[in-house]
Amino acid sequence: MKAVGIAIVALPLLVACSSTQDRVVDEMADALVDGRYDEAWTLADSLTADRANCSVENLADVAVAWVMLNNEAVKTDSIEAGEVAMNSFRTVYSTMVERDSSEAVEQIEKIRRKNPQLSLTAIDSMYEATLQQVETLRRVSARLPLK
Repeated sequence: MKAVGIAIVALPLLVACSSTQDRVVDEMADALVDGRYDEAWTLADSLTADRANCSVENLADVAVAWVMLNNEAVKTDSIEAGEVAMNSFRTVYSTMVERDSSEAVEQIEKIRRKNPQLSLTAIDSMYEATLQQVETLRRVSARLPLK
């Protein structure tokens, strides 16, 4: 339930913009606000694939969108979608930090000031640990004999 609360409060963090990528971010935010998660997913996926052309601010917005999409996946018990969303978040987050760490820190703090529960740094660590656990479980289960 905490994840859903984070998502609701995160919606205003997706900001209005003007460039091509900014317009796609706006469309993604609108889709999330309207509950059109399939459309939001497609747009977030597109922005993630084209992250080289996104500003750090765009990347922060896409990272927030992946958190919201992961929350929706959890809510609907879609394990595979959740895993993809966490991996996509981590890809966007690492690109943002590697591109301009000081601007990334500024965006991360801006998001946290608007919503203290939404710490992208903490979420990145949590997703990393979760994905490592999933991989460990896969390796262990692959070694178990079939019954």
